[in-house]
Amino acid sequence: MLSESPSWSPANPEPPADLLSDFVGAYREKLYFQPLPLFDPRRLQLKIGTLPHYLRWSFLALTLHFTSHNFYYGLEAKAIEYYTTSARSIVVDMAAEGLAQLEVLQTLCLLALCDHIAGKTSRAWMMVGMAAKLEALRLFQSKADLNTRHSDDTISRCHWSIAILESTFIPNCNTLTGITGAPSYPKSVPRPTPLHSSHGMKSYCPDLTDAYEGNIQDVGINATCLGYISVWGSIISYLRDIRNGANEYPWLATSRHNQLTVKLYELENITSHRHLIRNAPFPDQPSEDLSEHREYWAPWVSFQIMMHATQAVLNNPFVQLVALRRAGRNFQPRSFLQNTVDQALFHAEWVSRLVQMCADRQFGVNDPLIGQAVAGCVSILWIFQFARDRKVSEKAKENLVTCETFLGHLARKWPHIAEKVTLYLSPTFLALTVLPCEYRRKNIAALWMLAQSWLRLCSP
Repeated sequence: MLSESPSWSPANPEPPADLLSDFVGAYREKLYFQPLPLFDPRRLQLKIGTLPHYLRWSFLALTLHFTSHNFYYGLEAKAIEYYTTSARSIVVDMAAEGLAQLEVLQTLCLLALCDHIAGKTSRAWMMVGMAAKLEALRLFQSKADLNTRHSDDTISRCHWSIAILESTFIPNCNTLTGITGAPSYPKSVPRPTPLHSSHGMKSYCPDLTDAYEGNIQDVGINATCLGYISVWGSIISYLRDIRNGANEYPWLATSRHNQLTVKLYELENITSHRHLIRNAPFPDQPSEDLSEHREYWAPWVSFQIMMHATQAVLNNPFVQLVALRRAGRNFQPRSFLQNTVDQALFHAEWVSRLVQMCADRQFGVNDPLIGQAVAGCVSILWIFQFARDRKVSEKAKENLVTCETFLGHLARKWPHIAEKVTLYLSPTFLALTVLPCEYRRKNIAALWMLAQSWLRLCSP
């Protein structure tokens, strides 16, 4: 039963009913699709008061990290600990019994994020793994323990939220990738209309694009975004294997590098032109319009950043120039290396540009997955600051500052992002930074040390 008391205590854990709407608003503004589309913000307002208490408490625990109220004044940390401990004690037992109920899966997702924010990485992995195995069990069973009162969209949001958690935090243990019977992607809101546009976003040739792109079916912004997030998990798994000594010739058609590149091309080929920046000019929209239509723009920002970050990180020059050479002791074809370098720089610059757009429009980003993507691009921009071409060097330095500022903001909330910032600013890293360029080019041991660090920047 929801409380009418003015202050929180373990004996009075439920907030007043009217306060729940504030938490739903905080979820919409700071957590929706950052990284999970777990709840539809438009429907959550009507359901929040009737959710099982363990699910509501896990929701309150997560949102309390991003907002508060006088009801909790000075007791936020105790309330979060109480909510998470209480909810965990219930749902872990239910999960152990194989009860694949939607509310159990949703609670595990929320608790996993709470544990990551608390810096309890191992426990968060267990929450994600438990949710993934339970969801796989639900899909395997002919009669799932999810009754018809739940809509297909609600079930879809839960499934893909678990898949996102796997791609974000445990990409090497991806239970749900390609699993049989997976639900369709969550429903998307339409692109807002009308949109403000500037001439700068229309600098393309309609004759070369409109005739073809007009025939591409629009699967929606949610599906578009989730497609890139899924491939991101595969790319990080690939990079981790490279870091652990795996060897391949990435220019071959049978290589994992090429297979991942083909996946990205396929995604690009089915992405509707309606969601490209020239037709959805995010930087031209007033901040209040972006906030009003956040259900569209939050996944749009994730899609745009992940679209570029996947290409940038996959083609990271130090993976190609150092890690793979060290493993295989073979040089790659010059034209292949030139192409990977060009791709990495182009897409890393776009990631920085998008991050700056969000800052300029005061569009808050709290997504740890985007943080990992930006950290991966930092490693690329870092090396280009030493380019002989002065324009390239200066631009890379400028983009580095943009990304570092963004990561510094995320690091306040997500400890694993803070670890990446610490790694980037470590004495060893900084010492290698100031070495003469000729030394860096010739000293393979130093380059390998840097490459190892950069591969860690990309990982969860």
